Amino acid sequence: MKQIYTEILINAPPAAIWRVLTDFKNYPSWNPYEILMEGDIEEGKSFRGIVQFPEAWKTRHRCRTLRLLPEKEWIYQSHYLNIPGIMDGEYILQLEEEGPNRTRFIQKQNIQGLLVPLVWKWWSGDLISIGLGMMNHALKSVVEGGETLDKERGVVMRFGDQDKAALERLRGSWALVTGASSGIGREYAVQLVAAGINVILLARRVELLEELAAQLRENDEIEVKVMAHDLADPSVGEHLRRALHAEGIRIRVLCNIAGSDTWGYFEDTPLHVYRSMIEVQIWSLIEFTYLFREDLESHLTSAVINVSSLAAVQPVPYITVYAAIKAFVLEFSQSLYGEWLRRGILVQTVLAGPTETGMAAFPRLKKYGIFEKFMLPAEVVKISLGHLSRRMPIVTPGPRPFLHWLFATVFPARVVILTLGHRFRPGQRSDGT
Repeated sequence: MKQIYTEILINAPPAAIWRVLTDFKNYPSWNPYEILMEGDIEEGKSFRGIVQFPEAWKTRHRCRTLRLLPEKEWIYQSHYLNIPGIMDGEYILQLEEEGPNRTRFIQKQNIQGLLVPLVWKWWSGDLISIGLGMMNHALKSVVEGGETLDKERGVVMRFGDQDKAALERLRGSWALVTGASSGIGREYAVQLVAAGINVILLARRVELLEELAAQLRENDEIEVKVMAHDLADPSVGEHLRRALHAEGIRIRVLCNIAGSDTWGYFEDTPLHVYRSMIEVQIWSLIEFTYLFREDLESHLTSAVINVSSLAAVQPVPYITVYAAIKAFVLEFSQSLYGEWLRRGILVQTVLAGPTETGMAAFPRLKKYGIFEKFMLPAEVVKISLGHLSRRMPIVTPGPRPFLHWLFATVFPARVVILTLGHRFRPGQRSDGT
């Protein structure tokens, strides 16, 4: 049997919490985990629900109340596929009064059955415990905030109007966008400003930054700051953090977008170019995420957006270092998602598919039809920002991303490597190889 335990302190009496927990009709408006509950919760009676895991898949379950002590305890049981023994869950919700207007809300789950040893390897309890934690914070926000929710009070994910709800809560906050001079980074700046979020534009090319800033400042309700720096410089992160803190700015959205690539035979690119790629796309990403952690934690909800690529899920010859860098970004971001989500910090990884940017291999990819469709940066960013409220670790805006995962997973490594190598090969060099 596997066990999961979560708890949270809520500044309200048990009766107020109980009213929200048993008001099933309002679950879709505030509950990010148990997004639907219908039926009767009296002892011995059955009800049904839908759980939405943080990875964004849903499961339906039919439940039966085993024990009910109003304003104190609610225990119910469910069976996966409604068949006992496959995967059975016992859910325990408890309210412990800690003092006047202060209650400890506890959620426990005991899970057992034939499938548990298999699925636990995938879940390790993380998806369930993260989902319960999200529900705890949302419940706290609803109960403490009353009927009209304060946008700054807690992690409340609205599934009916996700795009507006998430961005509305960020209005007036500050976002830092690296690589803001062009491509996907530039588009993040444009769409964040359109949502009423102040932005710091960071890149090397000051002329392009100033041009963009002038355009963004036409919206006189927001502030735009230009920071022209080379992210390969190891002193940039700390310098920038101190400068922003001196102005009283605390970052709430960190967009690590800066990047570059090379296309061709591995040995044909100078070593210093690879070093710069690693410094900009790996080290600076780690550094900025580390340095601005306290800023992010100072808000009840915040986000880090790291842009990876579908190249991260499969070996791609001739963009070898780029693919390896994006694989690092994917693994790093997913791991940090597991650490920080409970603190209210979403770490979102964007697995961008073929996008019309300045990528070195882009002309060949388009000329030879290696991909059927290329997305615009605006499309990628809209999908990314539109998923903030779902608290998903991975967003895949590209066309048919599942096929890339499937191809890299099902087929032998040799087949995957040779197939992609054929597609990306730049042609013969002058020496005939």
